[in-house]
Amino acid sequence: MESAAISVVALCVSVFIGFCTRINLGIICIGSAFLTGYFLIGMNPADIYMKGFPLRLFFLLLGTTLFSSIAKLNGTYAELAKPIACLTRGNRKYACFVIYAISFVFSALGMGTIVTPAILLPLMLEAARKDEIPEFLAILLTLSGCIAGGLSALAPTGMLGIRLSQTIGVSEYAPVYIASVVTFSLQGLIFFVLFGGLRLTRLRWKTPEPMILNGGQFFTIMTAFGVITAIMAFRLDLGLSAFVGSTLLLLCGITNQDRALAGVAWDALLLLSGVSVLFYVVSESRGIPVLEAYLIRKMSPETAGVLTAFLAGAMSLVSSSSVVVMPTLIPTVQDIVRSLGESSVSPTYLTAAILIGTHSVAYSPVSTMGALGMASSSTDTNRHRLFTKLLLASAMMLLVTGLLFWSGFYEFLLKGLLSERA
Repeated sequence: MESAAISVVALCVSVFIGFCTRINLGIICIGSAFLTGYFLIGMNPADIYMKGFPLRLFFLLLGTTLFSSIAKLNGTYAELAKPIACLTRGNRKYACFVIYAISFVFSALGMGTIVTPAILLPLMLEAARKDEIPEFLAILLTLSGCIAGGLSALAPTGMLGIRLSQTIGVSEYAPVYIASVVTFSLQGLIFFVLFGGLRLTRLRWKTPEPMILNGGQFFTIMTAFGVITAIMAFRLDLGLSAFVGSTLLLLCGITNQDRALAGVAWDALLLLSGVSVLFYVVSESRGIPVLEAYLIRKMSPETAGVLTAFLAGAMSLVSSSSVVVMPTLIPTVQDIVRSLGESSVSPTYLTAAILIGTHSVAYSPVSTMGALGMASSSTDTNRHRLFTKLLLASAMMLLVTGLLFWSGFYEFLLKGLLSERA
């Protein structure tokens, strides 16, 4: 318990120092991870950087941002953004909903919560820039659409949710998915209202230039389709597949290598990697298991949904939703139901709390989706400020989710959906 408190304090102090100075937060967090983990907790230094460094996330971000840098430099994203501008005809409010809808559809059709933002975020941000939509708002709308769609039965996370739900006797996944779509659509609407969507006025409509692709741009699109096919059909690694695509484009002379490498968000990669190392120290100090045990002891039928959602969200800050949180928490649902009384809370309700809670913090910059948002941002963006804003957005959405569970909204919604399907 003492080591958990020490690690949490170290994290808070590191974030405070990072915000008060111009030093990259990742550098501060790596130093803090060593001082805290080795001297105060007694961890092996090799474990801190070998196990704590987010190697998979680093390669995913590096591979996808390198590919995106090449596509930006040769004008591919600028050309692909033209049809989106045609759809909106200068109506910037409508353009925000188009960004959400496109992200939702691609994610729901099987690309899921990781592949979709990795591929679509640079394109959606380019379309937002053309329509003069705030970048932060465009990132949040893209991510909320990806999350809502990514829990469908065709997407990897949705498939995992169905499989885990069936192991605890929840045969009806559709009500859980509908509740999730309602939640993340509502979150997208909240983002639209809070972060400038209502203030967007209609631009004077100009007839857009036709989309004309040169040979290099067409080849870039074909390479992107090849990368997507490799990921979706053959389940190959996203980051490494993007590296292969980038290598092919550079070998064909699509763009200059030095310019492409300069376009990679190196400061964001260092920031996210350093924070992840310190989060690993926090996780190893057993802070989350202590929180988990405490919340389960405090659960009652009235607070089960709120506390389960908060627990899932807290765990997602230091671990993967699909790899750790869902496989860890969903199997415990039956035990929680038995301890509270089977007539007082349903497994479907708690499963929805886990899925919604864990994905409500997906906007966090230390999660994969939030990290993709940071890495896809413009080179002119203040990434320290963007880090803070994404972290606050994820905390705000987890609080909104908790309030909805506390109000009985999900209990009412799920009962209605289950009765209709009965």
